[in-house]
Amino acid sequence: MGAAESFSFKNIFESIHDPVSVHDTDLRIIRANEAMCALLGQKQDEIIGKHCYSVFHGTDRPWRNCPHVRCVRTGNAAIATIEDPNLPCKFVVSCSPIYDDSGNIRGTVHILRKPHTGHTGRIRRNNTTSALEALAKLEGFLLICASCRKIKDEQGRWDYLTNISPPAPRPFSVMACPDCYGKFKKELECSKAPGR
Repeated sequence: MGAAESFSFKNIFESIHDPVSVHDTDLRIIRANEAMCALLGQKQDEIIGKHCYSVFHGTDRPWRNCPHVRCVRTGNAAIATIEDPNLPCKFVVSCSPIYDDSGNIRGTVHILRKPHTGHTGRIRRNNTTSALEALAKLEGFLLICASCRKIKDEQGRWDYLTNISPPAPRPFSVMACPDCYGKFKKELECSKAPGR
C-alpha cells in the first residue's frame, strides 16, 4: 500500500481530536467522529439521521444563531460561540460548506472547539475569542481544499494558486473541493457496503 492509500478519509476523520460532525442541508447528522460521540455520550447509530438541534440543544428547531444555517444560506463558512446548558461547556463552533460535483451545497462540516482557558479554568476574554466572533460576521472567505490544496476563485472555479491570480488577503476556510468530495464520497459509500 502506498502512502496515499494509508490516509483514508475514515482514518483522517477519526484522528481529529476536536468533535466533528457532517450535517446535510436539512440539519440531519450524517457522520460524527469518535470525539463527537464521546462529547455527546452517545454512539454513532444513536445520532446519525437525527436533527443536530435535537441532539446538541434538545430543541425542536435550530439554535437561534446556528452557524450551519448561515453557512448553507450564504455558501460561506460560519463561526459562532455557543453556550447551551445541554452542552458540557461553551464552544466555538465552525461550519464549512460541502459541495457536490455540480458546486451545490450538500451540507457542512461542523467542528466544535473549547475556547482557550487560563490556569484558573476561567474563560479568557482574549483576542482569539474576539477575533473568532468578529470573523463569524465576515463574508468572502477564501476556500481552500484540505486534500488537494486547490483554491476557489471569484468565479467559483477550483484551481491551484499558481494557475490563478493571487487572492486578496482575507479569512479562509478549509473544506473539500468538488473533485475531492467525490473521492471521499465514493470511499464512504465503499466503507458502508455490506461486509465491511
